Amino acid sequence: MRQFALLLVLALLSACRVARPSELPNDRDWIVAVKSCGIPQSMPWYSRFAEHTWIDMKQGDELAWSRVEVAGKFTGAKEKRISAHAARRDLRWSDEAVRVHAVFLDEEAAQLVTRISKLTKQLDARYANGGYEAWPGPNSNTFVRELTQEIPELAFAFDHNAVGKDYTWFDAGIAPSRTGVHVDTWPLGLTLAAEEGLELHLLQLNLGLSLWPPRLKLPFLPALPWERAPAPEQALRTPSGGEQVIVYPFEDADSASEPAKFEIGVSIQPPITSGSSLRVESSTAHSWVSVVFKLAPSTDPEVLHSVRAETVVHWMGSTQLVFPFELRRDGSLESVGPFALDGAYVSIHLRAMPDGTVDTHVTVTSR
Repeated sequence: MRQFALLLVLALLSACRVARPSELPNDRDWIVAVKSCGIPQSMPWYSRFAEHTWIDMKQGDELAWSRVEVAGKFTGAKEKRISAHAARRDLRWSDEAVRVHAVFLDEEAAQLVTRISKLTKQLDARYANGGYEAWPGPNSNTFVRELTQEIPELAFAFDHNAVGKDYTWFDAGIAPSRTGVHVDTWPLGLTLAAEEGLELHLLQLNLGLSLWPPRLKLPFLPALPWERAPAPEQALRTPSGGEQVIVYPFEDADSASEPAKFEIGVSIQPPITSGSSLRVESSTAHSWVSVVFKLAPSTDPEVLHSVRAETVVHWMGSTQLVFPFELRRDGSLESVGPFALDGAYVSIHLRAMPDGTVDTHVTVTSR
């Protein structure tokens, strides 16, 4: 009896565990992540229980993230560039916890990116110019469901409150997770699958039970037992002694507005000496670029000294980067970066000075 109780507790704990964007790997060039979150607080109260589903894709490096979704009634189906920070945030629209339903990596992800991008362009017209209905559909969840139907490898189980995921006049076939079957009409439907469990669809509302992880799914409510809330986002640290800090009011790449077109170059005074550090941070989000410079004297008469730039790029995680190079006595300009930071690119330019210090310029260019 005691062993059964322990197994039940472990099962319930696993049911509460939800994958978050901050857990996405930092060391993979290609990532496709299927995500969802609640509707923003600014929307009408009767839509607050519904879930919005979309796909984020990393295409080669941290400067090349994009988001695929139907964002609203007149947006159509679009793929737009986003920052690494936006892709790795555990919250969207300030206070809605983001769930990660499936993650595809490496070559599999690269192939999915091509197919998702192509199909999104083909489906755009259907969701533009008023071809969107929040209820019963077609809507943002119907769009992602269409992607899963045309791309079998894009398999995952929707959140049960993703209203519109079952929208159709009549359809029967494989469930979105590819682990079972479904039969759907507009007012009534049924799914039986290993991942989705048993789901009854009534007027696009879902009632169901999944066995692993064990969850009870009721309309208007999160799955029971309720998931754990994401941990508080990493706060900006206090500048350490001797650290030079630049703060820019970067546009939020996850906002509806387009980032302004700008390019800023700033000279840092006094020039950097060995062991000093430079931090460029955003005033609108919890992310920054931090560079610690270490100078080593050179025995080569043509070389002033060698520079080792130890760099940390912070978003909802961190990546260690090291840039070793030599600064010649002719004052040759070297560049560190660019780094993605909240919708902008940050480059740090270095120039050898006659007194043995390093003159530093920071350039910020919009996407």
